[in-house]
Amino acid sequence: MLAETSDLTELQKPDQPFFGLVNPLDLEAKPTGAPELRYFMGRRYDILPNSNYAPGGQPMNYWGRFGWEWRSYVIYLTPLSFNFDIRIRGEFRPPALVKDSDVITLHPQMVVALAFMTAALIGGERINASYVQNYGSEAEKALDDISATLVRQQQGTSSRVGRMGRRGNLLGRRGSW
Repeated sequence: MLAETSDLTELQKPDQPFFGLVNPLDLEAKPTGAPELRYFMGRRYDILPNSNYAPGGQPMNYWGRFGWEWRSYVIYLTPLSFNFDIRIRGEFRPPALVKDSDVITLHPQMVVALAFMTAALIGGERINASYVQNYGSEAEKALDDISATLVRQQQGTSSRVGRMGRRGNLLGRRGSW
């Protein structure tokens, strides 16, 4: 990426590396040409802090860190004064299933649910109620098993909204809202 870049819309277009990004988890950057060990973690903000950055000049970030914000499915960055490489760890939309050899990347058991749902759709097209009833209920059971597994994976994860300051406001927030 070029210096002074403030968003990644160009890299999130079709046929670009970050196309289909739906949930970024971590974002790292390093100076272009530097070794892999030089990646530094960006801090995620709900609202990017203000900076007194003038294009062509040195970014003066008073918070002292490289930051990023995820808004309307676009990543916005604090400007950097040098060309940089970026890598993102996150969740992406799965690729379209075009060929028989394409891999279903949603969940290992999704193949079962997809097979049952396909059979139910065939029954609907051929007006065979037993296909729709039998295979449709099997597809729902498979999807319920997948969702239960995903819920169990996240049950041990705790998340905190923030802590209250002395005046009753969330620390780190700006303004009176």
